[in-house]
Amino acid sequence: MSADLRVALAEMRDRVEGATEGPWAVMPVGQGGGRPDRYDVLDVSGPIAQYLDEDADATFIAHARTDLPALLDAVEAVLGLIDIGSPTLQGIADDDSIRDVYINVKHIRRAITDALGGTA
Repeated sequence: MSADLRVALAEMRDRVEGATEGPWAVMPVGQGGGRPDRYDVLDVSGPIAQYLDEDADATFIAHARTDLPALLDAVEAVLGLIDIGSPTLQGIADDDSIRDVYINVKHIRRAITDALGGTA
C-alpha cells in the first residue's frame, strides 16, 4: 500500500475514533402536519446533531458511525491482501501462470486509491 493511501486511511480512522461512540440512532422531533418535521441524531448519552430537516440526512449521519469503521476495515483488509510486499503475493511477478492475477491486483489497488483521491 502506498504511503499516501496509508495516510488517507489513517486520517479517516482518526476521525472515526475521535467521534462519539456508536451506534447512533435517529429520533423524529417536532410535528408538521401530523408527521415529524425535524430529526435528531443521538447516542445513549444524548444528541449528536439536532433539528435536521431531512430524515435521510439524519439516517445517513447516524449510520456513518458504524458504516465507516466497517468500510475502513474492509478496505484495509483488501489492501493487506493485495500489498505487493505481502507473503501472499511474493514471487507472483515471476510466475507466468499467475501473472494476470498480479496485474489484476495492481488494478484493484489503483481503483481503491483513485476512489479515495490518492496516488498509488
